[in-house]
Amino acid sequence: MHVRQALTRTSWLNMDHRRLYNFITHINKLVLTGKPIYLQEKLTRHTQHHQHNTRKKHYFIILCHTTTTYKKSFAYCASFLWNDLSECLKNVDSIEVSKWRYKSTLMTE
Repeated sequence: MHVRQALTRTSWLNMDHRRLYNFITHINKLVLTGKPIYLQEKLTRHTQHHQHNTRKKHYFIILCHTTTTYKKSFAYCASFLWNDLSECLKNVDSIEVSKWRYKSTLMTE
C-alpha cells in the first residue's frame, strides 16, 4: 500500500498539510479571540489602516518588504495565508467548525 492511500484511509494529513493546518488554526484562534495580544499586534487589517469601504476590508495588510527573511516572519505568513483562504473558511464563528472545514479542504487536495 502506498503512503498516500494509507493517509487517506486513516484521514491523516501529510506533514506539509499538517503544518499548514496547525498554522491556519492558530491564526483563526488569534482572529476569533484576539489572544495572544503580542501576535495580534503584528497583524493589521485594511480597516485599521484607512477608512475606505473596500471589498477586502477584513484582509490583513502585507507590508512592503525587500528581504526574503521577512517572508519567513509571522506577520507575513499569517497575513498571506489568511488572505488566501476562501471566504467560507474565514467567516466561521467557531474554532471547531473552522478546523473541520479546513481539514476536509486539505484532505480533498
